[in-house]
Formats: sequence, C-alpha cells, structure tokens
Amino acid sequence: MLLNQVFSIDVLHGTKINRIGRSELLNKGENFCDLSISGKTYNGESTITISLNAKIIVYAKIMSISLFQGRFEYDLNNPDRFLFGGGPYSIDEMDIFHYYTINPPVTIKNTGNVNIEMSMASFDTDYPIIQTAVIQPDDTLNLLLPFRDSESGVGGMIRLDSEGTVFDSNELSIGRDGAGYLALRYPSDFWRSNYPPPDRIY
Repeated sequence: MLLNQVFSIDVLHGTKINRIGRSELLNKGENFCDLSISGKTYNGESTITISLNAKIIVYAKIMSISLFQGRFEYDLNNPDRFLFGGGPYSIDEMDIFHYYTINPPVTIKNTGNVNIEMSMASFDTDYPIIQTAVIQPDDTLNLLLPFRDSESGVGGMIRLDSEGTVFDSNELSIGRDGAGYLALRYPSDFWRSNYPPPDRIY
C-alpha cells in the first residue's frame, strides 16, 4: 500500500505574532525558496529513507507608497512630527506620522502591488472627507489639501486601505482598523514662527 504524504506551508509576514513582535516583510511580488524534506517510512519489508526537494514560490501582496512635493521626496521612515490622532475617522487615539508642506499639491505614488483606497479628511471641522480615490500600482495622485490661513495652519489626515494587505509600520501609522495613516499640514505664519518646519528644497 502506498501512502501519499500531504503537507501545507503557511507564510507569515509583516504582522504581529500573538500581539508580540513583528515578522519581516517579504519583497513584493514573487519570492522563491528551495524546500527539502526528508524522513523515513516503512515499505512493507523494511524502513527506507525518503526525501522531497521542491521549489516554493510565494507571491507577496504589499501596500507601499512614496510621497512627493515637487522634486522633494519625503522620508517616510523619519516623519517631521507625530500628531495625536482620532478625529474625523473616529479611529482610536494614536500617533500619526505628520509631515509639513508649503503649498499644494502633494503627490502620492502607489509603489506597492495592490490597489489602495485613499480617503482624506481636513483638519478644519468645516471640511470632513474632502477627497477619495483608488490608486492603482505605479499610479500617482495629487492630494487636494485645502488652503486656509489660520493660527495653526490647515491640512489633512489621510487613510490608506488595501483590504488588509500588510505594509511597513515604520512608514505608515497603523490604525486599529488595519489601515495606514499619515497627516499633512500647511504651516501658517504663526505656526512657522512657533514650530518651524525643516528647511527643504521643493
């Protein structure tokens, strides 16, 4: 009698394990590895050694963005400030990565391999959700931030969702809804004098 061995392989990446730690992200797209399994079985007369060598291909879906203003690209691993969030999206309070701008537009590029559902809400309570879009891989979108001079300046909080696809939590804040968040602000004269943004060549 011949017995076929059945096995399964689970690949985990970019998520917390039992709420502790974090596994690394795979490269987006196809990832290759060699799998070798060996063991012993009984062939009816004696114990024999068997082995299996197989090539494994894992296709990793990853949400990733780049953020630009003119020729300046924001370093998403080093936000300008942290903004204590909540607000228009009714998400639990969290630290949101916060970046300064000088004037519109700011351009977001989908550098991952999944569609991103983007929605943006203004910090001004008179303007709730002000822009929604679906950004396909390799496409870019100009963010339509409002401009209104005020004591604190004005800007928007941006929510990025790809239906649970993983992303780098060093580059985007993770909400409890699993989406990625970031914030942009135009500093007013008051804001610039009290909280000067970094010097940049835009």
